[in-house]
Amino acid sequence: MRVGDGRALAVVNPDLACRKAHSPGSIFKLVTAFAALQEKLTREAEVFACGGQKKLGEVVLHCTVPNGHGRRTLIEAIAQSCNVTFYELGTRLGPRRMISYARAFGLDRKCPTYSGAQATGTLPLKPIHPCEVARLAVGQAAGFRITLLEAAEMVRRIATGGIDMQGSATNLAIIRRAMRLAVTSGTCKNAALPGIEVAGKTGTPEAEGHTSERSAWF
Repeated sequence: MRVGDGRALAVVNPDLACRKAHSPGSIFKLVTAFAALQEKLTREAEVFACGGQKKLGEVVLHCTVPNGHGRRTLIEAIAQSCNVTFYELGTRLGPRRMISYARAFGLDRKCPTYSGAQATGTLPLKPIHPCEVARLAVGQAAGFRITLLEAAEMVRRIATGGIDMQGSATNLAIIRRAMRLAVTSGTCKNAALPGIEVAGKTGTPEAEGHTSERSAWF
């Protein structure tokens, strides 16, 4: 996808990329982090403590690392994909603001620069229970689906620095630094290339029905 105007340059599998929607998982943490920064509910230097789980009522939600990530700044939490940090940010934001920012990043709508047939993803209607709000923050709320085309558009808007959306360029730069750190020392280290500054975000959402199957995003 061309960053400047969002034109799709190559679509290898139109059915997979444009006509099917999938659970976004941790790639949605980029939106959650930006929303929390934008709403002044966190800052780049805030340190979060992760012990491997967060209890919400009678429900215990787990992190990606069983024993926890320990103490991490926001940027480090993005790079290491710390669920516990984002459960906390989602609780601070609430569902209405997270859904609003999802739409601002191009989710739940067709990509206007792609002329081929395409589906649209779906955003959760009313994730009211604290557990579902926390799951929304890490991209795993029930019924939350996006297409690969929507994911590309979401990241394109991060890459432009806010040219085509109402958003702080400073906060988007924080997200980009975190995506770079994810490749240099985080969950995306296998994507590093010599001589090229790669930035990215991984996601491994669990399949619905609590099966052992997982999707994989980068």
